[in-house]
Amino acid sequence: MSRVQSSSHTAQENDARRARRNQRWAARRLLGFKSSLRRVRYCGRDLVPGKGGVAVLASGLGKERRAGFGNVQHCGSTWACPVCSGKIAAARAAEIARVISAWHAPVFGPQLPGIPVTGLFGGRIIFLTLTMRHKKGQPLAELWENGISAGWGKVTSGRAWKREQELYGVRAVRTVKSGKRIGETVTEQRIGFARVVETTHGDNGWHVHIHALLFVRGDMTGKEALALGDSMFGRWAPALKAAGFGTPSLVHGVDVRLMGPADGDALSKYFAKSVYGQENAGKAGWEAAGGTGKNGSKKFGNRTPFQILADIMAAGDADASVAAVAAAGSGDDLAIWWEWETASKGKRQLTWSPWLRDLLRLPEEETDQAIADAAILGDIVLTLRQDQWDAVFPSAAVLLDLVESDNDGAAARAWLDEKLGNWMPVAVYSGPLCL
Repeated sequence: MSRVQSSSHTAQENDARRARRNQRWAARRLLGFKSSLRRVRYCGRDLVPGKGGVAVLASGLGKERRAGFGNVQHCGSTWACPVCSGKIAAARAAEIARVISAWHAPVFGPQLPGIPVTGLFGGRIIFLTLTMRHKKGQPLAELWENGISAGWGKVTSGRAWKREQELYGVRAVRTVKSGKRIGETVTEQRIGFARVVETTHGDNGWHVHIHALLFVRGDMTGKEALALGDSMFGRWAPALKAAGFGTPSLVHGVDVRLMGPADGDALSKYFAKSVYGQENAGKAGWEAAGGTGKNGSKKFGNRTPFQILADIMAAGDADASVAAVAAAGSGDDLAIWWEWETASKGKRQLTWSPWLRDLLRLPEEETDQAIADAAILGDIVLTLRQDQWDAVFPSAAVLLDLVESDNDGAAARAWLDEKLGNWMPVAVYSGPLCL
């Protein structure tokens, strides 16, 4: 069953998209040799047991044709894998956009299709940024675990936070899911939030900060938004000081913006890019959505992790031995990347208020792994055995380009004939892949 994309794409747009995809796959190929994380090293290489081979899938025709692979195992890392990160980013960004539209709808009007206006929620959105002071040589894990986590915990707890929610929140009916009142239905004034952590590295070491969308009442004013942001910063700064970090200044430590419906699309993309992607990532220039790869400030020497990875590729650092990299110290890009992999492993990128998804009547949140594992909906063009996939994997992005270049798979089969010799494609029926 073929699904044709609804949007139109020019040849130039498709060429740019394929170039970015090739860069992402090349970066993942590099990490297959250099990553410190086993799941990242083997991402995309091994088959899902019992599925009968790698399925090469295609949907759409002509300029709208899209190709992908099914029945392969993915690492599901939003932090360290350029391929999985991009895929997860697209899903998360789409959901964020729908949530923003749904929240604004009762106040401003039309919304994205598929989101009902229930009358139970709706209002304004504040885009809040909180930063922390740092210095060269501070370990990323220390900044993240002892700084960011402790600071945000103080910001969203205590009497002051309860008072702010009563002033600026919306009426929320929820079922208590833990504690002494578990199972009870309560009605409270609440401020919902969706939070991400963004990280860059520069001459002064790691720079870690928080972006949060605050879901507040519909008649919120700009003056009230600033008051809320200043109050939250009033807990953020002392919490960092108590944890042993420098106290951020009000000028540089907080940014508060009350958003409107015209900002929705840009806001959802920027918010997603604060964590999930690699747009303009260094010299490689691949794209997805997120602060692991959102373009850092090269002017001031700040780079996102995926920019660092791109620079490793461009500089040939990937050829260095493990011993040489270790001897080079923390200033070496590959050593910086390894610190990033270790510190980010197991961390959540996108965190929602526990009750907010229920209030918005959103479905259960998909895991990063489930998003990464999902294949495109399309027809099976051909299937490759594990030994054939092993031979094709280093150039797998080329195979996707060829599948998209025509509607009958002739170019892909000719390429496989040349690459694999007298290869025998696995016999499959022509139909949709069911995972």
